[in-house]
This record gives sequence, C-alpha cells and structure tokens, in this order.
Amino acid sequence: MSPSSQTSAVVSTAPQSPQPPLVLVALAAYDGASGDVRADVLALAGPYLEQVDGRRRPLGYDHGRTLAGPVALIDAYRMRGAELVSLLGLQLGADDAPFVLPEVARAIVAAAEAPVEALTARATVTGQPAAIALLHLIDGRRTVRVSLPTRRATTLPQVLRSAARIIARQGHWPYDYVPDAFDREMTQPHALRPMSIVAALKCAVTGDPHRDSLLADEAIATLALRLEVDGEGPHFRDDVFRLEGHIEAWEQIPARTAASVVAVLEAAGDATEVAS
Repeated sequence: MSPSSQTSAVVSTAPQSPQPPLVLVALAAYDGASGDVRADVLALAGPYLEQVDGRRRPLGYDHGRTLAGPVALIDAYRMRGAELVSLLGLQLGADDAPFVLPEVARAIVAAAEAPVEALTARATVTGQPAAIALLHLIDGRRTVRVSLPTRRATTLPQVLRSAARIIARQGHWPYDYVPDAFDREMTQPHALRPMSIVAALKCAVTGDPHRDSLLADEAIATLALRLEVDGEGPHFRDDVFRLEGHIEAWEQIPARTAASVVAVLEAAGDATEVAS
C-alpha cells in the first residue's frame, strides 16, 4: 500500500464513565474492524441518528413530516440500523434492536468525533484530504494505518449513497471530475481527491472517478432526472453526456454546498430503494 493511500495517527482517549456492556462490545467491534467497515459504520450512524431524533424524514416519505417515538426508532432501524448491526457483528434480538441501537450508535459517533479537529489539522499539514483523518481508528495505545474503503457498490441505491459518502469524506469539486486532473501540482491518487458528483458516482462503482460503467450511467440518469436548473430538468434524457452536463450545471450553482450535494445523493438513494 502506497504512502499516499494511507496515513497513521496516534490518538489518546480515556472513557469518562462506565459504559453498558453492549456499548463496550460495539466499540470493541468498531476498534477491530477494517478501515472500510469503520467508514461505513460512521456514514450510516449519522443519518440513522438523525432519523431517530426526528431530523430526517422516514423511508419513502416525500413530504416534510418526520416520525417520533417508537415508530421512528423502528423505521430508522429498518432503513439503516439493521445494516449498522450487521457491520458491527452485534447479536441483538429483533424486538429489542430498534430500541437499544441508538445508544450504541451515539457512543461510536462520540468516540469517532472526539479527535476530529486534531486529526483534520494533521491531515491538512500532511497534504491529505481532511476526510481521511476521520477514518483513523480511535484507540490511544497503538498506531493505526487505515486505507480508504475498497468495496464497490452493486445496486443503484448503493451507488447513490456511496457517492454521497465519498463526497462527505473527501470534499466536493463542482467542475470536471477531480482537481488537477493532469497532476501538475497534486500527487494524490485521483480516487482520494475531492470529486464532482459524476466522478463520485463512477468511483462508487469502479473505484476510479474517470471509468465508465453501465451501473454508474444508470445512477447518473436517475439523479439527473431529479435535478432542476432554472426550474427545468434535463432536455436530453437518453444522452448520458448531456445528463452529466445537467448534473454539472446543477452543482455549479453558486449557492451549492457539499452538504446539499450529499443530502441530494442520500435522498436519491432512499427514493430508488423505495421504488425497487
């Protein structure tokens, strides 16, 4: 593994109070997981907790309502929590899981977010994308080397959500694929750089932000049809290059933020899962 695709950090953490056994089991599972699994756990835990707390609409709802109470817990578990349990390898009863998982997810997110500022500063100094710092294992007793996720998306919802994770980790580049595409100044692999939406969709499937695939083209078409520029959708719905151009025009709107890009990709992933 090349130095540009990995980094290391030593982080000191100490528990402030005793934690329930299940939380300790989950933290141990997170501690021993591979870099790609840890990244997926964190990417799922955030939206999962937003839905638990009533800050994210439930699966299949296009209106502004959110759920609350036990119904919200069950819906959030069905949508993202079950996958979170699977990634951590936890053994939870089907009846109890929706109600005990939020505490586990909050503990993992809290442990992961504690050193974010220091790790991000280190990543900036070393020239690595700040998001790579978030993939370091929070341990305190050893140096950990973590590579970026290598698993590829194989379904349309996975592609859209994986692209959202890529942009959330590495940053949004609203122009052609990746910054410094001809490597005049940057030495990082293109797959580690900030990406445009189209590049992230391609990378989610192939691992390369420039490589085409039928599944990535399907994701591009699906997303383009959901976006409007000046109140209009794409004019050429059967031309993938025109659809890419429509997405690029949408992401280049001056007020566009990385957070809004991630939210749109997540929403598209949710919608395609409901429709399938």
